[in-house]
Amino acid sequence: FELEIFGNMRHGVFPEIAMLNHDCRPNAAYFFDEETLTHYVHATQDIFPGEEITITYINNAQVRSKRMAALKMNWGFDCSCSSCSAHPALTAESDDRVQQIATLEEELDYWTSDTDATPEMAETLISLMIQERLYASLGSAYRLAAMAYSSFGDKWNAIRYARLSVEYSALDNGFRDKDVYAMKQLATDPEMQWSWRKRVGNKRFAGGCGHAH
Repeated sequence: FELEIFGNMRHGVFPEIAMLNHDCRPNAAYFFDEETLTHYVHATQDIFPGEEITITYINNAQVRSKRMAALKMNWGFDCSCSSCSAHPALTAESDDRVQQIATLEEELDYWTSDTDATPEMAETLISLMIQERLYASLGSAYRLAAMAYSSFGDKWNAIRYARLSVEYSALDNGFRDKDVYAMKQLATDPEMQWSWRKRVGNKRFAGGCGHAH
C-alpha cells in the first residue's frame, strides 16, 4: 500500500488486508492511521457467514468505463464484479446515477451567493448513493446534508446528519480525519459553525424527506 505518513509518502505491507479482493461495490472500507501505523478494515454493511469481505482498490464513484480502465492500468485485471458485469442497460442506469452524484456533490459544496444547493438535493444525493451501494462514501453525503440543513437554519436535521457523517466517515477516512472532527463540532453546536444559516435567503426548501437513513 502507498501511504502518507506525516506528509511523507511511504509504502507498507499489510498481509491480511492485502488478501482482500476488489469489488466496485464492496462491503468493507479501510483506512491507515499514521499515528499508530495501523491499517483498519470495517464492514460498511451486513456481511453474512461465508460471504467474502471485499474492498475497493480505486475511487469507485466513477462510471464503469473509468473504473475498468483504472483497474486495468494499475492492477492488470478486468473487473468482473456484479456492478461491472451487469447487463448494459443496468450499467447505463448506474453510470447515470454516478454522474448525477458527482453533479450533486459539486453543487452542494458550492458556497457562493448564487448557489442552487438545497437540503432536498442532499437527500437525493444520499438516496442515489444508497441505490448505487456506495456505502463507504455515505460519510461524505451525510456531511453535505448536515451542512445543507445547517445553511438553512434547520438545527436538528443538521445534527442528525452530522452524527451519521461522523459514524460513516470514521470508518472510511479514520478517527482523526478533519471532516470527522468538523462534523463532531457541527453536531455539538450547529449555530456556532460557519455554515449556520449561510444560505438563508438564497432559496426556499420544502423540508426533509422524513426517511430514516
